[in-house]
Amino acid sequence: LADNPKDGSAIRIYNYQTGKLLKVLKSHTDIVNDLAFSRDGKYLISGSKYKTAKIWNGKTFELIDTIKFHTNDVYAVKIIKKANRYFAITVGDDNKIAFYNMQKRKVIKSDKKPYNLDYLAVSKNHIAVCGFGNEIQIYNYSLNPIKTIRSETKPSGLAYSSNGEFLIAGTGTSPRNVNIYSVKRKYKKIQSFQKHTNATIAVAFLNNSTAISVGGENSEIYI
Repeated sequence: LADNPKDGSAIRIYNYQTGKLLKVLKSHTDIVNDLAFSRDGKYLISGSKYKTAKIWNGKTFELIDTIKFHTNDVYAVKIIKKANRYFAITVGDDNKIAFYNMQKRKVIKSDKKPYNLDYLAVSKNHIAVCGFGNEIQIYNYSLNPIKTIRSETKPSGLAYSSNGEFLIAGTGTSPRNVNIYSVKRKYKKIQSFQKHTNATIAVAFLNNSTAISVGGENSEIYI
């Protein structure tokens, strides 16, 4: 994806195996901050600096809908499926998380925190969100808050393991701890990786027992 407003902040679709450019999606008018496919690949969602999120057909890549709920930058987006219906989840710098019914084309529920919301992760049952606060908020698939994880740092970057048993959070402030939480143990912190020397936003799981984090002053990659 491109971050130059002059080209419409185009989204570029590539063939994963060949690297061939397949399509260029143009609709956003400012920087695209985040992209996510639904688990089945049926939909693609994009969130932009210009307060909007857009939903695309995951096969034809035609624009389906534009979400105009937020009043500031949209920083993270996801699509989930619940009871055979699809919902878009968006968070932004207006401190809000929105739960958007894609069939009804409207936000059916939202929540607001006292700080910007920039990071989002989803498992098969839970939604995790964080931003400029010393906590991670966990919701269920009805956007009901079920757990608040207090953190010694401002978490930056979130990801669930594929089996949904673990949540990893990067770090934006000192102490530079990358923390891993056990979902089964009510999100108890089970590990704290402390070798990064600066902000660490990119975190993920390579498999259900191996985590990866990228950051620090020298852009270190730790597995």
